Amino acid sequence: MSVLFYTRVSFLSQPRYDPPQPSGFFKEDLPQKTFAVERDGARYEVTELPMILFPTVAGDLSIGEAKITVELDQMDGGGGAMDPFDPHFIQRFFGIGAAQTKVLSSKPVKIKALPLPGEGKPSDFSGAVGRFNLNASLDKTDLKVGDSLTLTVTVSGEGNIKSCPSPAYPKLDGTFRSYETEKSESISKAGDKITGNKTFKLLLIPQIPGNPRLTIPPVTFTYFDPWSRAYVRKQTKTLEVTVTGTPLEGAHTATAKESKILSEDIEFIVPDAPNHTLCQRVTDTVWRQRVPLTALPMAIWILGIAKGSLTKLRATHGSRPIKRLASAISKAKGAAAKGDAETTMNLLAPAFEAVIAQTLGLKSGKEPMKAMLARLKGKFAQRLSDEDFGSMKATLEAIEFLRFAPAEKAQREALLAEVIKQAGVIERMLRRLQ
Repeated sequence: MSVLFYTRVSFLSQPRYDPPQPSGFFKEDLPQKTFAVERDGARYEVTELPMILFPTVAGDLSIGEAKITVELDQMDGGGGAMDPFDPHFIQRFFGIGAAQTKVLSSKPVKIKALPLPGEGKPSDFSGAVGRFNLNASLDKTDLKVGDSLTLTVTVSGEGNIKSCPSPAYPKLDGTFRSYETEKSESISKAGDKITGNKTFKLLLIPQIPGNPRLTIPPVTFTYFDPWSRAYVRKQTKTLEVTVTGTPLEGAHTATAKESKILSEDIEFIVPDAPNHTLCQRVTDTVWRQRVPLTALPMAIWILGIAKGSLTKLRATHGSRPIKRLASAISKAKGAAAKGDAETTMNLLAPAFEAVIAQTLGLKSGKEPMKAMLARLKGKFAQRLSDEDFGSMKATLEAIEFLRFAPAEKAQREALLAEVIKQAGVIERMLRRLQ
């Protein structure tokens, strides 16, 4: 869509442009263009303000009006240089009473966005629309058990590159541990197209040696091609790496299913803090200190204990978890700058858990993180995109990994940097859900 502004007069000030507000679209502005045209015997200078719109929902949509506000010289009579012998020269020179404001507007545009076809929709389709290619590469092909390598997957082509979801990674349970650590995009706006690429990096940690080599099955990416009106699945080639060393403890005997169960079992071990009521606290204190039970002193003393207990409760629970999360992230950045991964993760993990629990109306520690994330996705499916949820899940998994699993220096530093980078993003996501 383009907004075109035709003019053949001068202005007293720079025109102010208010772009249309498209409801139900994702918008990408394209470079502005200027050119001259002849129309009805007059020459106009034209400013073209183009944009590309991607409908995000199906149905009848509206693109609002565009507005341009200009200030004209009402004594100019159509433009040109000022004449010093003009009787209105002084007023025009000093701008006294010379400005005339005009507001030009376009008409709203109605669009019908077609739904994606349900017939033939693959189960792994996650919303990408356009025309894409897929490539994958490894930064190393020879390493030891417990070391790390990076699988780089690149989605390139034409479409809404920014909103491209992560590709479907193969199941690597029992062979590799995997963590998506980074996403980046490079976009080109040429002509009336948006092209570019989005890169995803997956950190892989082999758990067993290769016999003789370990394989990484194909990565797949499914999208809808609006030109052919069909779903297309692209996949990478199978990759191989040479891995030497001895299996990590339990890795050579545990099946993929057993490894998943073991991971979930570890995640379910959570402390359950005691929940004493105020009355119980008072009673316990009375019993411990054997306070004389004379009526008036007893009443005053109990009120004193109650006040103290309430003060402690306010100090403990007064601030909202989302505020405590912001403080934890700030402190975690300081710890991460010193390379202290343990302190960083011990600050972030409980803070994120408390916010997610509060968002779901649960008591922190009552459910494992994996279960709470599943609840969160179900409850806020309309407000939390698959990409946002995937980023949140990957970051929280990386936090758990850094808390409890050994890692080599390079791997730890890479994960630590990505966690700190994503922590603020996830905080903003959770704040929107409050």
